[in-house]
Parts: sequence; structure tokens; C-alpha cells
Amino acid sequence: MDGWRKKLSYVWRRLRRVKTWQLALVLVALLALAVLCMRLNNQNMAQLRAEVIAADKTLDTEKVQQAAENLRAYTQSHMNADTNKIALQNLYNQAVQRAFAAVNNDVDASGYQAATKSCQSVIGQSGYQGYASCVAGRLGVSTKTFKTPKLPNPALYYLNYSSPALSFDLAGGLTLAAIVVFLAIFFKVTTEVILGAVVRSRDKK
Repeated sequence: MDGWRKKLSYVWRRLRRVKTWQLALVLVALLALAVLCMRLNNQNMAQLRAEVIAADKTLDTEKVQQAAENLRAYTQSHMNADTNKIALQNLYNQAVQRAFAAVNNDVDASGYQAATKSCQSVIGQSGYQGYASCVAGRLGVSTKTFKTPKLPNPALYYLNYSSPALSFDLAGGLTLAAIVVFLAIFFKVTTEVILGAVVRSRDKK
């Protein structure tokens, strides 16, 4: 009995040397750094998302694809970097215009190009019907003059990338370290309570 009590007392003393408040300070520091890194991840994602939107305005599909790939690669390897839905509105507008022109190539070309250009923004607001009405109004003709094209699928002109819950970057490493320290605090406090109770019960005998 005495040997068992001595072993418990030794473990108790060793655990008491590591102060819980010290571990708590380490935990707070790790959490603060993790939050900072996650914020930086989100800011970097926002910059890459802005590059996708800027590329869309150029109507250069290669630039859009490259910018989208950069965004996808970053988002999928960094936590707290969800993009939410990104609309490639300009590419979609261009696709609608091309579909419209393909089935209405018999329309008088005089003023047609200027009309389609001035009505481009209407596509995003009112869809094809609003666009066709706008072009017809600019040309002074009836919308019945135009044929309805097979429109591109709008879903193909949206991007939406999700980030992992825990990534293998600095933010992820700090988050994992914080979890380990938290578990260490939990087990330390639990063990101290249990061992303290056992030692006190042994001392009473």
C-alpha cells in the first residue's frame, strides 16, 4: 500500500510542476496566431477572386481559366478560404450575344453591332428576353423579328470553391497545436482531480 501511495504522490507532484495557467497562456497565443493566419488566408483568397473577376471583364477565356485555377488551388489547400459563388457575368453575356447572333444572322447589320454592345449589360439584369427587347428597341424593329436561340447554361458560368476544415498550412498547424494543448489542459485538470482524490482517500486510511 505504501509503495502504491508513494507512486501516486510522485505523479501528483510531477503534474503540479506544469502550471495549468501556463498551458492556458500557450493555448491563447496559439489561438490568436491561428485566427490571424486564417484571416490572411481569407484575404489572399479575396485577392485571387478579384483577379478572376478582372479576367472575366477582359473576355479572355485563357486568362479566366488561369485565374480560376489559381483560385481553386489556393482555396482547396488553405482553410477559411471559401470563395462563395462567383459569377462570370461578362463571359455569359458574350455567350448569349453569340447565340443570339448565330440564329439571327439575317438581321440588318446596320447598327446591329452598336445595339448589341449597348444592350450587353441588360442580359445580367433581364436575361435574353430583356436583351432581345433592348436590341429591337435600338434597331426600331419588333422582337418578333428575332429568333430565340438555344441559350448557354448559366450554371456553367459560376465558380464556387470550398476550403478544407483543416489544412496543412500555417493556420492548420497552429490550429492543430491549439487542439493538442487544449487536450493536454483537459487531461491534466482531469488527472489532477482524480489523483488528488485518490491520494487524499489513501491518506485517510
